[in-house]
Amino acid sequence: MSDRGLLLELVDDYLAGTLSGERLATLERRLRAEPDSCRRFWVALQHEILLRQYPYSGSAEQPLTVKTDSKKNAKENTTTDESTDATVSAPSAWWSRPRWALASCAALLVIAVSWALLHHGGDADVLARVAQLHAPTGDAGLLHHADQRTEPLRSDLVLRSGDRLSTALGTSLELRFTREDTVLGLGSQTTMTLSAGPEGVRVQLESGTLTAAVAHQTADRQVAITTPQATVAVIGTRFTVMTAGDRTSVEVDDGRVRITSAGTTTSQELGPGQAALAETGKPLAIARVPELRWDDRRPLGVMMLCREKAGWPNNPRGWFGDAKVDVMSPSGLAAFHRRVDALIDSTLANLREVGAQGVVFWDLEGPGYLGDPRRLATLAPEMDVVADRMMARLRAAGFAVGVVVRTESLVATPTGGWSFRPLADPVHDVQAKIAYAQKRWGATIFPLLGDGGNALTMTTICRRITAASPGVLLIPTGADADTWRWGAPWTNPAQSSTGITADTARQTLPGAFTVIAPLEGPYLTQHRDALVKSVAAGDVMTFRAWSGNPEQRAVKAIYAEAKP
Repeated sequence: MSDRGLLLELVDDYLAGTLSGERLATLERRLRAEPDSCRRFWVALQHEILLRQYPYSGSAEQPLTVKTDSKKNAKENTTTDESTDATVSAPSAWWSRPRWALASCAALLVIAVSWALLHHGGDADVLARVAQLHAPTGDAGLLHHADQRTEPLRSDLVLRSGDRLSTALGTSLELRFTREDTVLGLGSQTTMTLSAGPEGVRVQLESGTLTAAVAHQTADRQVAITTPQATVAVIGTRFTVMTAGDRTSVEVDDGRVRITSAGTTTSQELGPGQAALAETGKPLAIARVPELRWDDRRPLGVMMLCREKAGWPNNPRGWFGDAKVDVMSPSGLAAFHRRVDALIDSTLANLREVGAQGVVFWDLEGPGYLGDPRRLATLAPEMDVVADRMMARLRAAGFAVGVVVRTESLVATPTGGWSFRPLADPVHDVQAKIAYAQKRWGATIFPLLGDGGNALTMTTICRRITAASPGVLLIPTGADADTWRWGAPWTNPAQSSTGITADTARQTLPGAFTVIAPLEGPYLTQHRDALVKSVAAGDVMTFRAWSGNPEQRAVKAIYAEAKP
C-alpha cells in the first residue's frame, strides 16, 4: 500500500470510530510531523460535516440509481438518444456510510474537529515563521513547542502561542509575524517565549539580544517584551532589547517605547537615539546612545589591488592586474613581496601629496570585496604574509588604515567561488570582523557593505558598533535618516540618488558628513563648485591612492579652496 493510501485508510478508520492503539498513534504522529497529512485530514473532516446533511438514507450496500439526460448527452457526447437508467454501487468507504453510522461518531467528530483546529488548523494559530537562519556551526538551537515537542531550529519553522525558542552560540535568525508586518531579529544565545492574548503579542525574553521592527498596533493591542528586569511596551517602532545577568538595556532607533521596571509602576518613554538600563534593585537609568565623533575630515585614500575574474593560474586573484605576477612559487612570492613594498612606497608619497588622513583597502582578501579579514589566510594566503608589514608601514607614517567589512556571511559555492548569505542579526559578526582588524592592524576605518535585513537596519548596526567600539569610523554603503548619527554614508554624487543627502541630514545633525567615492576627472572639473561647498560643510573626499593620477591633484585643489 502506498504512503498516501495508508494515510487515507487511517483517516477513514478514525472517522468511522474504529481506530485505536498503535494505528491511532501512527496517525497522530503523522499529523504532527507532516503538514500535507494535516491538510488531507482537515479536508476529510470538512467532507464528513457536509455529508451529515446529505439526504441519502439507504444502506451502505443499496445501489444508487442515477438518471441521465439524453438531450444533454446528445449535445455533449453524441452517444445516446434516449433517457437511460445507470446503476452504480455505493462505495463502502466512510463518506457513503448510512446516517446512523454518521450519528454514532458525532461526538468523535466534534472532538476531532476541535483537536484539528487547535493543533493542525493550517496557519490560523501560527504567530510567526523563521524567515532567515544563520548557524555557522550547524547547531542552530531548539524550538520547544507548547505541547512538549522539541525540534531543532531550521528555516520555515512555525511558532504558535506558548512556543519557546533558544538560539545556539553564533546563531542568528529572523522571525516574521504571519498576521502583520512585524519582524523580530534574535542574536546568539538568545532564549525567548512567544505568546498571544487579547492584549496582543507577548515576548518573554529570558536572555540574549532581540531587535524588533514592530508594525503599528492598535491602542488596545500592543507588542510587549518582558525580561526579568523590565517590560517594554510598543505600539509600532524599531528598537533593541538586550538582557544578561541582572541587567536589561533598551535602545530605540525609531518611534517611541515605554519601559517599566520589574516590580514597580515606574515607567519611562524613550524616543529615537535614547537608551535605558534596568538593573535589579536600582532605579531606571535613561541615557542617549553615543553618536559618531570623527573630527578628521581630510581626504581618504582607497586601495583596490585586484582584477576581477583574472583566470591566471599563477595569479588567481589578479593582483596588480598583471598576468605575469606569480604567487605560486617561492621565487614568484619573493618578487610579489618586493612589488608590494614598492606599492606602499608610492602610496605613502601619494597620501602625503594630497594631505590624506589615511587609506582603506577594499579587496585585501581578493576580488569581489569579500569583507572578512578574519579569513585572509584562507582567501589570499600570499597577501596574509605581507599584510602586517604593509599596514605597519602606513601607520608608522602617521596614516590611519582600514578594511572593508561585510554585513553578510561569506559562503563557498560548489564552483569554487563565494556568495554572501544575509544574516538576521549581523551585528555580532560585524563586531567580530572589526575587532580582528583592530587587534591585528590597528584599523579604525571600516566601509560596511551589504544591508541589515528587515529587523536590523543599517542604523541599528552602526549605532550598536559605535557604542561598543568608540573611535572607529563606519562608512555604510546604505543609509537611512538616522544612520548619519553613527556613521558617514558612502555616496557617489556622479550617480543619481533618491535617498537622504548630507545637506538634509545636517539640518538636524550639524556634524553629519558623507564619504564621497573616488570621482573621475571630468566630473571633478564640471562640479568643482558643488564639491568645494560639500567639503567646506565637512564631507570627506576619497581618491585612488595606489598610483599617481590627475584626480589626486584635483582633490587637493578642492580642499585648498574649501578650507574645511
